Amino acid sequence: MPKFLALAPLCSSVFFVATGAFTLLISVSQTALAQLNANHTTYNPTQLVEDVLINGGECVEVSGITYTGHNQARGYFTGGQNTVGFESGVILASGRVSNANGPNNAENETSDFGNPGDNDLDLAQPGSCNTHDAAILSFDFVPTQDIASFEYVFGSEEYCEWAPSNFSDVFGFFISGPGISGPYSGGAVNIALIPGTSTPVSINNVNQNTNTTYFIGNNGSCPTDANLNVEYDGLTVVLTATTPTLTPCETYHIKLAVADCSDWILDSGVFLKEGSFNAGNGFSVNTGVGGVSGINLMYEGCETGYFVFIREDTTDLSQPYTITGITLNNGSTATPGVDCNTIPSSFTIPAGQISDTLWINAFIDFKTEGIESLILNIPTGCPCNNSTITKTMLIKDADPQ
Repeated sequence: MPKFLALAPLCSSVFFVATGAFTLLISVSQTALAQLNANHTTYNPTQLVEDVLINGGECVEVSGITYTGHNQARGYFTGGQNTVGFESGVILASGRVSNANGPNNAENETSDFGNPGDNDLDLAQPGSCNTHDAAILSFDFVPTQDIASFEYVFGSEEYCEWAPSNFSDVFGFFISGPGISGPYSGGAVNIALIPGTSTPVSINNVNQNTNTTYFIGNNGSCPTDANLNVEYDGLTVVLTATTPTLTPCETYHIKLAVADCSDWILDSGVFLKEGSFNAGNGFSVNTGVGGVSGINLMYEGCETGYFVFIREDTTDLSQPYTITGITLNNGSTATPGVDCNTIPSSFTIPAGQISDTLWINAFIDFKTEGIESLILNIPTGCPCNNSTITKTMLIKDADPQ
């Protein structure tokens, strides 16, 4: 049997040398072939908005999050890059979100919850449409710029047999607030539009015969079959929903909704790209140690810790982004310059870069101090609410060799 010798000092990662077999084991990971995986259990509605959909760092304020519909008709999905066109995000459906998972082995996948529809969705579908089994995710937000946008894909089991028809399911993104006047509740307008037009995206308006540039067939009933590993028989390409001109720092309301039309059968769903809801400038700060992001416990003399500063608005990288006024929180027990390197009072993400990293090196001082905390106060610089966030790095004594 080979013997295993631990390399010193012992840090937060695991390293082994197998002597006699001449094998070095550092880390082993395998990535399974990604495929669409939608479920309703990973996140609740508040998390779907705050932790998945919203892109705005610390600056975009969100409140009043509500969800109406069956709890299995809203959820989170991963593995969507080769099916819907982006890796992960929020899914709302007129049936179970798990029904969207491939392969496409049924032409009439259906969940009938017997739930009511929505008046705005009734109005959004031209002609006579009484909606059923609506899934509605709503929230208020305060933009820091005059435009908000996000990316999405719509898919349905009603393609291509029922396109167009009076049974075509319907969805909409309804926004209301200062300066907006439309026909929907609260004076809202629908921003789920065919690019360059004022025509709503729907099964009747985007299909195998109409606006075909924006349509992907995924079933033998369609002229072409993309054979995507998703249950829906047809989908749109990735589209962008863009708001009318907004007033920064004012509160707006958005309702994201989908429902069956005229019946309770044949599921439809809308996929919202993770992190694509962009309502203003800002930044976020993540921690990490060594090559692992999301952790904040480091050992003296071992891997380097870090705070990574990330721009949330990446549409224009021509100018540097500077965060000023960084200070040490009074609750810190680690002393910069003694326990670790000094901390600057400002940090700049250079022009042309989405992010940059503030590195933390913890010094071995051969003292038994327990876990010390390095806590930074970081002003958000938000134009609507200039608050301060705190980020923490923990430093543990070097393990005995």
